[in-house]
Amino acid sequence: MNEGDLNANAVVVAVLFVHQISRTWEGGLSGLRHNYAPVFGVHMTGWTTATCQILALPLALTAALWDSTMWVRGASVLLVVLWMLSVQRRLANHAWLGIVSSVAFAFTPAHTDPVIARDLLAGVYLSAALFKLNGEYLFSSRSAGRVVLAFYFGQLGLSPARFQLRWLPAGVILSEFAAGSLLLIPHGVLPALVIAVVMHAVFGVSGNFPFSITALALWTLVMSPRAGYLVLPMAHDVAWWTVPLFAVLAVTLGRTSPGARPPGLLAKDTFLGVVYGVLCASALGRPEPTFPGGSWATTVNWLIGAMFLLNAGLVMAGVKLEWSFAMFSSLRPFGRSWLQCGVRREWPRYYLLTLPDRIPKALLKSVPAEFLYQSTRGTHVVHEAVAHRLENLAGKHGLTFQPKQVELNGESSALVPKPMQSGPRRAILLFPAIIPKEFSRGHLG
Repeated sequence: MNEGDLNANAVVVAVLFVHQISRTWEGGLSGLRHNYAPVFGVHMTGWTTATCQILALPLALTAALWDSTMWVRGASVLLVVLWMLSVQRRLANHAWLGIVSSVAFAFTPAHTDPVIARDLLAGVYLSAALFKLNGEYLFSSRSAGRVVLAFYFGQLGLSPARFQLRWLPAGVILSEFAAGSLLLIPHGVLPALVIAVVMHAVFGVSGNFPFSITALALWTLVMSPRAGYLVLPMAHDVAWWTVPLFAVLAVTLGRTSPGARPPGLLAKDTFLGVVYGVLCASALGRPEPTFPGGSWATTVNWLIGAMFLLNAGLVMAGVKLEWSFAMFSSLRPFGRSWLQCGVRREWPRYYLLTLPDRIPKALLKSVPAEFLYQSTRGTHVVHEAVAHRLENLAGKHGLTFQPKQVELNGESSALVPKPMQSGPRRAILLFPAIIPKEFSRGHLG
């Protein structure tokens, strides 16, 4: 085996960079300046936002590769946090996983990195299975699993069979639960890896290769024969066949939008398939890994376990839902699942917006026209953080979106204006930026 040059922190920063490349490749450079919905409420100028989107992660990767002192590793983490503050509308769960991993790997001994990676993966899989245990996901026609399957098959010109639509949600839950559980028992890591590779390949071709790449990056650290480093197989190793295999699968089966894919999207899918294949090659074909013991490993187990339990508890308390939304769990604001038994009545706050008679061109430099159209046509409502930002932008041009706070009408299962109105406030965007007004419509978060 040849030891790779990437330490654990560099690995996760690199996959965050792959995520950013994929988003920019698909959305274009113009979207980098959009600053109308910062996830953490830090309103930077358009050019500052674009600069952070473009430069923060490459600089963080450079610092992570250097990895000589605690100060350098700290600088890498700060650059990752700076990139996080520039993210708009939604911090994907795999991006959040990468950020947490980067912090953990940067400030803990390298010999505990396999334990950290294993525990994080187990927590993600078990959390995903837990959040999907709700009636909307399991039984409704609006289940995220059924919606994604029907959409994906439609892009291939196929129709899913009735039994596929019926059993897919349960199959996804069982796969995630099996992968997470097997990771935590003796001699269960290799079977869990096989399940994960197949599962993430399916997630990848159906539109979420960045998540699959992030997960497989952690798997490479779990399986690495050199703790804390990405280790690639020898050049003649049969595991390298995964690279052309997943490149071909990405090109032939990958679908994220309707219609024929232009050359640019084909190239992007090929790139993501190759990256996924390289990570699979690094993880597969390894012997059963051995995890270090001692006080550090025990501390890691307890801390990460407590972190995921706290996260699940916050979801059930109604304090946060972003992690469960990103799991495509079919949970949503104002939902009535048992997981949301502690939802607070006045939070989150969403607003119905009205399109002004005129839209200045300057406003469209910060807010894409398609988002303005969707958020003001009367079929969707927006989170108060976004409504607050849009009102500030509109006020500079003497305009208003006339935000009206909404509440759930229990009889019609729709969001309607509240009798007593309160204006939108500046807030952290822990919930989706925009959601359908009617609960009869599917929602993926």
